[in-house]
Amino acid sequence: REVEDLIRSFRTLLAPLGSRVTPFWLQLPASFGPARLDELAQLIETLDRPVAVEVRHAAFFAKGEEERALNRMLHERGVERI
Repeated sequence: REVEDLIRSFRTLLAPLGSRVTPFWLQLPASFGPARLDELAQLIETLDRPVAVEVRHAAFFAKGEEERALNRMLHERGVERI
């Protein structure tokens, strides 16, 4: 609920800029790992704008299932990976 309120405030602040502020660039810390992919998916869907995501957790660069899951989730939502 708190996250939804923050996102709502963020979108309200950016609203006067219209489509000039797009895509939103989400830069995630190294502590944001594969276990939180569902949270990331929900955030992306809540933003309802074009999004680009930069991840830093080592598992997302290991060419394993975690990286494939991230790439699949981003692709399904039309999100760019930075």
